[in-house]
Amino acid sequence: MNLKSLLLLSFLLVPSLALAVPTQIPYTGQLTESGSPVNGSRAMTFVIYDAATAGTALYTQAEPAVVVSNGIYHVTLNFDTSVWTGEDRWLGISVNGGAELTPRTKIGSVPYA
Repeated sequence: MNLKSLLLLSFLLVPSLALAVPTQIPYTGQLTESGSPVNGSRAMTFVIYDAATAGTALYTQAEPAVVVSNGIYHVTLNFDTSVWTGEDRWLGISVNGGAELTPRTKIGSVPYA
């Protein structure tokens, strides 16, 4: 294989890697308790569902110590790419083992656009 062919092959492979769905999605949320911004650490569970209510849980990620400052928290979600089939998906969140917060957040294509 000559250099010209090798370069052409490498250019053809690069776009396919760029089109892959990422495995990490940064997520920022706001958390209040009794109307006041939370400060401190909270255990949080993030679940991807196939419906806005009820539905099937497709993937779960537990974070035992999410730092919350003035009500704002940042996490990196590492959901399996198998949940991204082109169908609508929703993010459910629960805090300290409590009931899931409502409503769920619809996840758009922006995280992997």
